[in-house]
Amino acid sequence: MGEGMNEIKFDTQVGWKDLYHFLMRHFYTSFSGIFGIVLSLAALVVLILNINKGEPFQLLILFVMASLFTVLQPLQMLQKAGNQIKRNPVFQNPLHYVVNKKGISVSQNGESSTIEWKEVRKIVETKKAFFVYMSTLNANVIPKEQINDAKDSFRKLVKENMEKGTYKLNQTR
Repeated sequence: MGEGMNEIKFDTQVGWKDLYHFLMRHFYTSFSGIFGIVLSLAALVVLILNINKGEPFQLLILFVMASLFTVLQPLQMLQKAGNQIKRNPVFQNPLHYVVNKKGISVSQNGESSTIEWKEVRKIVETKKAFFVYMSTLNANVIPKEQINDAKDSFRKLVKENMEKGTYKLNQTR
């Protein structure tokens, strides 16, 4: 990991836990994720209120609905993260990042691409990672534990080069 005055360099390798964290956060902060949780919780309340007086088939349907977004969806995302890590060649080798005032350059296996800051849709920092969104669905996942020394410099470059409102950063973590 290297750091210059206005440039930082680091390598990351996204694992299944990192990808799972992204998938969960991305889904459960979207409208459909929030709606799904509300639907599951409502089904759970109705199930509890009717546990002794409802028809068995009705109770089974309510149980499935209650489990859909609270148990089944997270398990499906866990499986999806594992499958993507195994099958997608991007996850097989580390990514090398160079971040400076021009943008974010990512290279792997001799191939490189640079994304200018104006092309970055948004950057979100969580407790475990930075998510650099290039579109509403796709983001580069940068696990924070792999860039310990560069976290503050990364935050600084984001603040200096992106418009307020296009990033959500924590002060320290």
